[in-house]
Amino acid sequence: SGKALNAYCTAGVASDHECCKKEEALQKLRRGQWIMIREGTAARNLEALISLCKDPWASRCMFVTDDKHPGDLRRLGHMDWIIRRAVLLGADPVTAVLMATLYPAQYFGLRENGAVAPGYRADLAVLTDLEEMRVERVYKNGRLAAENGRVLHKGIPSAVCKKGADGLGGESFQSVFHSFCMAPVRTQDLKLEPEGDTVRVIQLTPKELLTRERLEPWTHVAGFPPGVDPARDIVKLAVFERHKGTGHKGVGFLGGYGLKAGAVATSVAHDSHNLIVAGVSDSDMALAAEAVRKAEGGIAVVKGGTLLGILPLPIGGLMTPMTAQAVDEKLEELKRLAAGLGVREGIDPFMTLAFVSLPVIPALRLNTCGLIDVERQEILEVSFGETQFRNEKVGGKLYGSGENISPERK
Repeated sequence: SGKALNAYCTAGVASDHECCKKEEALQKLRRGQWIMIREGTAARNLEALISLCKDPWASRCMFVTDDKHPGDLRRLGHMDWIIRRAVLLGADPVTAVLMATLYPAQYFGLRENGAVAPGYRADLAVLTDLEEMRVERVYKNGRLAAENGRVLHKGIPSAVCKKGADGLGGESFQSVFHSFCMAPVRTQDLKLEPEGDTVRVIQLTPKELLTRERLEPWTHVAGFPPGVDPARDIVKLAVFERHKGTGHKGVGFLGGYGLKAGAVATSVAHDSHNLIVAGVSDSDMALAAEAVRKAEGGIAVVKGGTLLGILPLPIGGLMTPMTAQAVDEKLEELKRLAAGLGVREGIDPFMTLAFVSLPVIPALRLNTCGLIDVERQEILEVSFGETQFRNEKVGGKLYGSGENISPERK
């Protein structure tokens, strides 16, 4: 906000998809930014910003999803769902359609899109009406591509995807299927001993990506690692570098997740997509992280030393050759398992966790450098190799103590 926002806009940032309050969006609209109203799986801001879906603001706004699970896409829809939801919340149907079609085309400079007229690209969706917004037919480049929920033209041209020996891709892409370069995760890698009287906890916000700092006294509850206290909704969190074999890691604490037992791990962790794991047991966290590492990527749920379920994501640790339906079914199974471990209602156990290591959204995050104060862009608590240490700022530079890090990182 204020002068900082002026500088942000002057740097050339023309749009924003993180607004969760109307006043925040209005500040940016007044400075010429376009507002992307997001309604995804973990972050849902449409209801808070619905009053922007009318004059004089609507023509500088558009609908986006950001991140959305396959199940949400299959059961609810994509842009059609956001339009339906906006109309239900009081938006004019025609305005809602414009915010998903014409206005995005104008913002992105897609001059061949945005109108049903001669000279424009014939990418068309035929709807039942302007309230239910059910898509009857889809035309791509003037050709009927889908009808009544059924894709009419399947397949990828052979020149685009040449199958290799494993049936997943050509030889030049084999490195994509081996994207994990890291040592096995051990229980001792997750140890975090008390320093001082208090511990910083990354506190989640339901239906939003923003977090806040929560200070809690260090405790040692019987049966749990130091600092972990499920009764106070404090679980342990760790992020392991997985791309370059550096051994870097961050270990901290997470609140608002709700986990009472076991651990959840995933290699989908924006934007660096390292290996992130949350749990109430060091041994279960290590097992969940190892399951993901051995699978070359994925999402895993563990309880009491047993792997309850895993969705392998072998393509870059992010994607799978499975169908959307198969992924949806597996994700729903894993969600049920996570809910059984205590993950609270309103918190998506995987999508939410994927954002906890993203150090660009306030206020507190954890990545392989350690605990990050996003607003001040400072490392608060650092963890490399087997050594944890707190930082000091001297003359604007970061200094830390610790013997098990390289001289360059020191």
